[in-house]
Amino acid sequence: MHEKIKKAGNPNMKQPVYTNPPCPYCGEKSVFNIKNGYGKYECKPCGASVGVHPSTKKPLGTLANERLRFWRSRAHWLFDPLWQSNKLTRTQAYSWLQEKMQLSAEDCHIGIFNLEQCKLVCTYSISKQKDLKLI
Repeated sequence: MHEKIKKAGNPNMKQPVYTNPPCPYCGEKSVFNIKNGYGKYECKPCGASVGVHPSTKKPLGTLANERLRFWRSRAHWLFDPLWQSNKLTRTQAYSWLQEKMQLSAEDCHIGIFNLEQCKLVCTYSISKQKDLKLI
């Protein structure tokens, strides 16, 4: 799912600095750590976490508890085949999702969705997979 964190490339390039995001559940500041080559921010008191983009400390979204992480993963599992099948481009798939969810491009990101939004993505994606004859 996530690529492993690699050593920094060009040492002369300035990398953006990301602050440890606060936990939306308990308000504590998250801590960054790397486990099995994958970086993530974690809230130690409550266990909420979020992965990071490869080779960076940029969060993939917002911190999420176990239940929300499950639904975000499920949403991607059902949505990603829409564009990975080459029936739609990735841009077309996200444009379709934006329209269905009535969201701006900036707000149409599964990594920031709440539980209800993730469930909608699942429902819409199953329907779209049927329309595209993927299932």
